[in-house]
Order: sequence, then structure tokens, then C-alpha cells
Amino acid sequence: TTVVGDAAADDLTLNTGGNTGMTIRSATNGWGGIYFADGVTGSEKYRGMFAYNHSTEQISIYTGGTERITINDGAMTIKAPDGGNRYFFGDMGDANSAQMSLYDTNDAQKVRISSDANDTTFFNNASGVTIGGTTEKIADTKLVVGDGSAVNSGITIYSNSSTVGKLNFADGESGADRYRGYFHYDHTNN
Repeated sequence: TTVVGDAAADDLTLNTGGNTGMTIRSATNGWGGIYFADGVTGSEKYRGMFAYNHSTEQISIYTGGTERITINDGAMTIKAPDGGNRYFFGDMGDANSAQMSLYDTNDAQKVRISSDANDTTFFNNASGVTIGGTTEKIADTKLVVGDGSAVNSGITIYSNSSTVGKLNFADGESGADRYRGYFHYDHTNN
């Protein structure tokens, strides 16, 4: 074509009168890529890259010569500069469930938010969790609601009129250990 692209990207221009594209065809056990280089040795040859691996059905995005984002048919992972996973978005084995996970610099899962009815959303933080405020920690407390401002704060346990609302005190994860002490409100007996 005689009509070039932007001056910073006019060395190769594809032009047709309709849809236009480019195909990179690789072996079923190989991969294809587009590389961004700033030199001819080591990782200078692939400082930035889009690569598709047909063996794993995974696309990878590289920056600074290092894989930063991977996407496959079930998940997307974003990696930190030290190579550890920091964010993970993916399914949990069926079309009706998904999760998002956040990791610390030691690759320990700190937060998992899940839509699977059989999975637990959790926050793994030694300081606890604050909702609706910025209080970092109140001694021996794992859940803080509010921030002490002039705004009302509260917690609601919402269950329907034929069930029980519960606040349990546990010292284990099975049997009666899950409710050694408790407050239960039975809506059927108002």
C-alpha cells in the first residue's frame, strides 16, 4: 500500500478492502510469537513478547524479558516482578463457579473470593479484616466493622422466616467443636 501507518509503526502495513489479518501457523506441539527486541543477545531479543503455546493452549505476555501474564482456557494469572503469582482469576471446574485469588510475595494465598457454593471465601491476614474503615488492627480482633466515625456501623445476619440466624464460637472444625458457644435466633419462634 502507498498509505503508511503511524511514523512509529510504518515498516510493515497490511491493507485490504475488507477484513485484514495476519496468521502465525505453528506445529500442534509448538508455539508462535511476536517479539519486541532492543538488542541481539540474551533477553534483549525478547524484552516484550506475545507468545501462544499450542501444547498448553496458553498465551503469555512478557515485559522486561519475563513472563508477566498467562491466559489459558480456565484461568488468567498475573505475576509479580519476582516471578511469584500475585493475582489469579479462573474457574473452579464448572461453568457456574469462578474465583479470584491474591498472593503475597511468598506465594501464600491471602485472599480468595469464590462463587462456588462448596468453596469458602477467605481473607488470610494476620492483622484481620476491616470493612467500612481503615482501622488496621484492634488487639485480638480479626474482624472490624466501621472506623469510629460519626457514621452508624453494624452487622446483619439475614436468614429467612423459617430458618435460624447463628453466631457460633468454635474451637474446632467438625462436630460440636464448630459451635461450643453460640447465639441462635430461630425465626419460626419469633
